[in-house]
Amino acid sequence: MPRVIVTLIVALSMAPATVAAQTGFVRSWGGWGPGDGQFWTPVGVAVADGRVYVADQNEPDRVQVFDETGAFLGLLGAPGQFVDPAGVAVAPDGSVYVSDLHRIQKFAADGTFVTGWGALGTAPGLFDHPAGLAVDSSGRLWVADLGNSRLQVFDADGAFQGEVGYPGTGNGAFMGPRDVAIDQDGHVFVADTLNQRIQKLDATGAFLAAWGTRDNNNGTLEPDEFRFPSGVAVDAAGHVLVTDTEHNRLQTFDADGTFVDTWGSLGSGDTGLRHPWGVVADAAGRVLVTDQGNWRVVALQTDAVADPGGGDPGGGPGETEPPAPTVQDIQHAVEQLILDGEIHPGRAHPLTQLLAQAARSLDRGNAAAARGQLGAFVNQVEALVRSRRLATAAGQELIDLAGAVIGHLTA
Repeated sequence: MPRVIVTLIVALSMAPATVAAQTGFVRSWGGWGPGDGQFWTPVGVAVADGRVYVADQNEPDRVQVFDETGAFLGLLGAPGQFVDPAGVAVAPDGSVYVSDLHRIQKFAADGTFVTGWGALGTAPGLFDHPAGLAVDSSGRLWVADLGNSRLQVFDADGAFQGEVGYPGTGNGAFMGPRDVAIDQDGHVFVADTLNQRIQKLDATGAFLAAWGTRDNNNGTLEPDEFRFPSGVAVDAAGHVLVTDTEHNRLQTFDADGTFVDTWGSLGSGDTGLRHPWGVVADAAGRVLVTDQGNWRVVALQTDAVADPGGGDPGGGPGETEPPAPTVQDIQHAVEQLILDGEIHPGRAHPLTQLLAQAARSLDRGNAAAARGQLGAFVNQVEALVRSRRLATAAGQELIDLAGAVIGHLTA
């Protein structure tokens, strides 16, 4: 089955600083490809001690390390160390944690492997596609266990400490949470992705607040409307930053969920994003975003100071872009889910009908109709996930593919 694409967030202990609400483009780096400093599927991002860690999935699976200007420094771990690396977090002692397929791996500050734990399952200490990571002030690691719709908490050695949440739509329940962040007061923020919202918890995991709704599809985007919020981070001033993935923007809120600012729109230049995923903020007011659809990392500065050295907003010269995802790719993914027994053929029938309609619309040159049919496909997949007739991770795979196709049709 095609692999699920997930993303991450990381939270760091940072000294207080005054951070303006407005953000501006500084530089970007990357480009499509398997070479050093290039990306196939950049998802997770973390920053500490002048180093930027980026989880890059698919060809090959790896965690790349850069300096703060985007210069490639090397790889974390050995070749073949990771399978679908998704989340990265750096602890106060410099230890680096990475979530990959159904496990967590820990490395020393110098990149030496320390330990790992986890396997596929639902029991404490087991995972179903762990995604975002955050380390609290006590050194505990919080893990967004995407497929199990919960958070799990571990000590620095991987000993299970507890879990928070369960599948559902109520306060304190999650559906496919991708990311988690922790502020300096110990508040926990969760990107509750399939519920299209952010939840705020206290340090024990008790529910405090939630904000966000799915967009109303009326052509006008309002503040705090989301379409698959994928990454969440907290900056040094306590602002909550959210990558609003399918809306191709970064939204900023205060710690209580009041809207502050938004940045970005669909594109590949200095003000563009295409399916942003991971996000992290450092103590100097810089924000890093993995701009997945543009195969790059985007660096923003809250005072909009430009980088004196410039930067290539397109991700590097001489790139060859991979083929755009197609409706046929989604059809193949659905067929594979049926073959794998992940979805009953009868329940898949409405999905295959909508995909066939979208393909016919594109054959007739009617991209607008195809976008609408793919949007209906996403709604059907979400309903299957909510009713537990389709696993969260499998549903998210289909949603991500459909979102990518819609994005390319919109561009």
